[in-house]
Amino acid sequence: MTNNFKKSLWIFINSTFGIWLLSTILVGGLSFGYTLWKDYQDTITKNELELKSILEEGRYRMASLDTAMGNASLSMAPLFNLMI
Repeated sequence: MTNNFKKSLWIFINSTFGIWLLSTILVGGLSFGYTLWKDYQDTITKNELELKSILEEGRYRMASLDTAMGNASLSMAPLFNLMI
């Protein structure tokens, strides 16, 4: 970089427009980063709730199946006793 270019760049950065432009880029970048992070956190929370729901449904179905199997074996017990 030449000294002339560095000097022109420094003058631009220190100008009102340059400071406004750089601050706008910084604030925009921070806002964009926060939005991405927040969306990621929301997705994780949604996935955790969905997993809890699926696991709870599985537990309910297994309990229902266990109850049905127990009831079926109790109702079939007299038939099996006759066969023995």
